[in-house]
Amino acid sequence: MEWLTKRIESLIFKFSVELKKGKWEHLPLHLDYESGKYRQSELKQIINDALPHFALTPKEYKEYSKSGDDGEKYRLAWSRISKRHKYSKGDYGELLLFLILKVFFKSEKLVTKVKLKSGNQEVLGYDCAHFTIEKKEPILWLGESKFHNNFSNAITSAFESLKDHCNVSFTKGTEFSILEPNIEVNKKSKAYNEVKSILKGVKSFDKLKIKVPIFITYDFDKITNHKSTSSETFISDFKAEYEAKIKSIDNRDLTIASNFELIFIILPLESVKSLKDEIEQLEHANR
Repeated sequence: MEWLTKRIESLIFKFSVELKKGKWEHLPLHLDYESGKYRQSELKQIINDALPHFALTPKEYKEYSKSGDDGEKYRLAWSRISKRHKYSKGDYGELLLFLILKVFFKSEKLVTKVKLKSGNQEVLGYDCAHFTIEKKEPILWLGESKFHNNFSNAITSAFESLKDHCNVSFTKGTEFSILEPNIEVNKKSKAYNEVKSILKGVKSFDKLKIKVPIFITYDFDKITNHKSTSSETFISDFKAEYEAKIKSIDNRDLTIASNFELIFIILPLESVKSLKDEIEQLEHANR
């Protein structure tokens, strides 16, 4: 997905101005402008193009790409998106989180969680399962996605999920039992054996590093006041906005094990509702 990565890198940017450090790590993101407009609508096409990478296993993707049957590849990918109402299903936000982790953190998908759904039921547990190898050690990335239009609601929902999920009994018991039989890492690779041993409990849980990215979207009314990300007013408005949101996150209390690391990924949008409407139209056209 090299070509897709380049498109994402030309659309989604990390805010370049240094912000005050918060209690947890954060990644403030924004979109670029073109012809004076925030390029939000382009996320729709990126979501469509990225869908097979997100919803299919590596083996499935390889088989359909080899056969040249793009129609069936997309049909199967879209069939795995929940048919629940666009405001209650989390698939779109999970897909954006998948892309952000691939592009900004160079992580690899461990399990295609959307494939594990039964009918229209959402997958229990974390919204994504990725991994990285850092200093020769595997790190699990177990993420949450809150694709909301209201920041306060998104953060409240995020911390409710984190309280339930970020504990030893849930992660080691419930989550690992889902992940272990569904690992998609190449079985011939060293990474496969290392990750497999972790999920089977060979390695002490306390020695395992788990990064938890929390992807938050919301409507930001000042987006339409700007036409470029390089203007002084854009930088000033967004700096103040990000620092206010980081402070709001820091005001929340959460007790987690020492081997968990939270990373809050913040992406303000012009209108989450409009984006969801556009994606839903695309979904209906492709089912």
